[in-house]
Amino acid sequence: AWGRDMPRVMQALNNRKGAFKRTPVGPLGQYVKLKDGTWHKAVESACNRVLTSFAVDSHEDRIAFERTLEQAGIPRRQQPSAIVVKFTDRPHDLPAATLPPESDQYVRMIDLLS
Repeated sequence: AWGRDMPRVMQALNNRKGAFKRTPVGPLGQYVKLKDGTWHKAVESACNRVLTSFAVDSHEDRIAFERTLEQAGIPRRQQPSAIVVKFTDRPHDLPAATLPPESDQYVRMIDLLS
């Protein structure tokens, strides 16, 4: 599901934890849990490469991520993406007011995730 190189990616990141200010998080797809399995193909199609991507805390950690994988022999074109998102010690808040209202004709993605 994550691609043939994911075990090597995980091992390389685990071996070089000290190269990062904050440990990369991922693959992000492992944190997606569907309430209704019938949506899995739609979510996989819509989210595509995001599911195999990693979140990193800073631009410096993105560079360390790419170098770590290159040193592990994983060519850049086969590397998962690194998305820079400033890590916080608390979850990001998605206020209900910022989300569209529910309706029978529209299913919010957030409702599909556990």
